[in-house]
Amino acid sequence: MRTNQLLSLTDVLQRPVIARWQRRFAISTTHESIWRSVLDDSLRSSCRLFSYQQGLLTVAVYHTTAANQLRYLNRILIQQLKAHDAFSALTSIRTVLKPPPASLTNPVPPKPKKAPLRISRESAKHLIAVANGLSDAELSKKLRDLARHSE
Repeated sequence: MRTNQLLSLTDVLQRPVIARWQRRFAISTTHESIWRSVLDDSLRSSCRLFSYQQGLLTVAVYHTTAANQLRYLNRILIQQLKAHDAFSALTSIRTVLKPPPASLTNPVPPKPKKAPLRISRESAKHLIAVANGLSDAELSKKLRDLARHSE
């Protein structure tokens, strides 16, 4: 059942569906908090733990710059993470480039609607006079349609 209530992040993370995914990828809140404590602010906002299985930590990275930084810091991060019991079996870190979640992206603002074309009344009179003098019915009709856009 869906409700229109706002939930805290803790409540969302404790939902059964999320818990199943966390068990499947073996990532706990402990792993996440340790990971965030090791990273600096710029990297923290650009990546998220994806999975941790058989000593391989997979990190989803939103920008190529952050992926390169993580690859550069790979050995240092492994040493820092292995100091914690939750990552004692860590052997390597793999970075995977993923698009950022919708909550982190800025939606493209809609294009403003163009104001309808307006011409002066004098121009409209001239268009109608020209349209009346034409033998081509199609062109005459188009000029009359254009004359309707007067102020």
